[in-house]
Amino acid sequence: MATLTENQLLEAEYLFLTPTRLPGVIDAGQIALIHREMQRYKEDDLAHYGQPADGRPRMKRVFSPYLFCKHPDLLQTMVASCRSYLPSGFEPIFDIYFEIGDDQHGLPWHTAIDSVLFMQGSKQLVTLWVSLVEVNAATGGRLDIYADPVASVGIAAWNASNILNTSINPVYLGNFRRNLAGYLNRNFVSHDCGAGDAVLFADTTFHRSEDIRQPGYRRSSYALRFVRHDTQFDLDAVERLHGATRHYFYEVLLKNRLRSFAEYRQFLLENGNAIVAAHSRLME
Repeated sequence: MATLTENQLLEAEYLFLTPTRLPGVIDAGQIALIHREMQRYKEDDLAHYGQPADGRPRMKRVFSPYLFCKHPDLLQTMVASCRSYLPSGFEPIFDIYFEIGDDQHGLPWHTAIDSVLFMQGSKQLVTLWVSLVEVNAATGGRLDIYADPVASVGIAAWNASNILNTSINPVYLGNFRRNLAGYLNRNFVSHDCGAGDAVLFADTTFHRSEDIRQPGYRRSSYALRFVRHDTQFDLDAVERLHGATRHYFYEVLLKNRLRSFAEYRQFLLENGNAIVAAHSRLME
């Protein structure tokens, strides 16, 4: 009888990660801290997601504010909350802040599969998404997730590979995306969350941000992303990605020629406060 290698077991553990809601990941004081830190950041440009037909802008998003470097207690709390659910050997790599009001659209159906293109070899990423306010059917602003994580893997991989394949007929690809959106719209779960509740999911999971329904309401959220501790970085790919989106994480990798997660983690330990200060100056 054939036995699975350690890498195959880790791969299976990751592929079968089921989106999981985790209550009370952070408390009111930590939520207030994140809001204070993020108030000074200006609106970010999300043009690469496409302008909605009605002209309303997409939600605000700030890549890699590195709050977990400035506030290690916040990092420890978030990691401890999800450690038993994470696949083996995963460690935090960067963070993202989101904010959406009733005058904005949330992000459409997508996966984080384009966010792993900076990696070499096995490309795996897990997100811990924390709602900083209460969200429910009345307020809107919930995280919608496609209900079948296993089927998501194949669909997401096919979609990502063909986005990069310029030989595919654009009409065919456009039809596929429209049909996919229609299918996802019939097969998803909306996660009601209290302030501080979280959802943990893999990069292959299709998800979207629900539009705000309650007039005047604003939903803010904070995400921490994890990769395997043995992850290697492809700096050529990082350079291409850095030209396409404002992501301070890419700049840190390129400027310091960091080629592995081990090098990156050591760099953050030695330079975390300087990184936070530099990014803050860029975004104010």
